[in-house]
Amino acid sequence: MRQDIRRARQLYAAQVEQEAVSQVITRLQRHLTALLPSCSALIPRMTSRNDAARLEAAVESAQYLLANEPTAGVMARLVHMQLLSDSVAALSGCLRTSEGKP
Repeated sequence: MRQDIRRARQLYAAQVEQEAVSQVITRLQRHLTALLPSCSALIPRMTSRNDAARLEAAVESAQYLLANEPTAGVMARLVHMQLLSDSVAALSGCLRTSEGKP
């Protein structure tokens, strides 16, 4: 996951390699699809209402990103890729924290 997040940031900065952008988007979507069930299951078990609300919002954002494709254009695809990357980072961070890992 970290490698795909890093690659997304590199491609966003470079704004090139459309095929690479498509490949990274696909991989990030797969990561989100894998993360969502675990994160969704974690929400009701959280003791802090604020933490639960934040995780629920992150899950809903990830679901929205998976359900919607970006509009046409290079910048739209780059922004979509970066939003996917941010979502993967947020959800994986929540899981690591819930497992007691830094």
